[in-house]
Amino acid sequence: MQTLMSTDIVQYDHSKEIFSKEALKLFLAVSLPMMLFTFLAWYAVYWCVNHREKVAKFKQQLRMKSEAAV
Repeated sequence: MQTLMSTDIVQYDHSKEIFSKEALKLFLAVSLPMMLFTFLAWYAVYWCVNHREKVAKFKQQLRMKSEAAV
């Protein structure tokens, strides 16, 4: 990752600005999929935690109903 971040997308050399379109393409080709993977992984963790809580609440409600019926 450090090598990617050190890519010269914009270079400043003696008051001259040099833009590298290929470096920008490389940066986006690597960083956007990594960012998407990170967001999806955290959403999966978030969903699992919330789903686990909902299942636990549902099981507790079923237990309470079955105890009340007995």
